[in-house]
Amino acid sequence: MLLSTLPREFPAHLTHMQTVSRLPEGALALASSSHDQHQIVRYGPNAMSTQFHPEFTPAIAADMIRQREEVLTEEGFDPRALLASVLPSPEATEILRRFVHQAFSRTIPQSDDLAQSA
Repeated sequence: MLLSTLPREFPAHLTHMQTVSRLPEGALALASSSHDQHQIVRYGPNAMSTQFHPEFTPAIAADMIRQREEVLTEEGFDPRALLASVLPSPEATEILRRFVHQAFSRTIPQSDDLAQSA
């Protein structure tokens, strides 16, 4: 449900100070990129992670690049080129929107219901 109807490729904001280098047993990589082979990982029926940041807006992504300009340069990246390549990422944001919708659409027992079932 979270990933249904998404295109095969879509832009997403990456910072990549960390990565999933090896999947745990039973986990499945659902998406990859030239930057990371584990962009979206499913760990079980109700557990999934993204290596990109669906919560980032283009402004936040640009701020991250500016804040890390020195480190990025030392790593061989061109911060100006990175800034010029920042795009909106509506598909990545949609994953987060769907996650929040699903999480808060579930029926949560009221405290009275919990007391009665004890």
